Amino acid sequence: MATTIETLLALSIPTPKTETVCIPRLVMPDGQPLTLELRQLTFNQVADLRERSKDFAIHAVLAGVKTPNLRDRTLREHFDAETPAELVKKLFLPGEIEELSTHISTLAGYHRKTVELVQDVQKN
Repeated sequence: MATTIETLLALSIPTPKTETVCIPRLVMPDGQPLTLELRQLTFNQVADLRERSKDFAIHAVLAGVKTPNLRDRTLREHFDAETPAELVKKLFLPGEIEELSTHISTLAGYHRKTVELVQDVQKN
């Protein structure tokens, strides 16, 4: 029987998760809603965002949207946004920003049950 250490040594780090979502309010020229590919953030990315930004949701969207590139200069210039954060505020409604941030956080393991109790220590 393998020990816990041996089991852990046999594991490989899983590929980061991605998810495709659409924003029905934003319609492309072909009539389809704008789709965004979201990516899973690492612990260090989330910790850095929480530490340095009071606008966590906006910066989570900037870090977690894989495509399209919301830092693209041409896109910012088109929407007259000085910064990528300003572009996010112009493109998306506040509720959309929060919902996108929640999806990105869920990919990183937040907002879902990820740990199970093996033994209830309060039982005698």
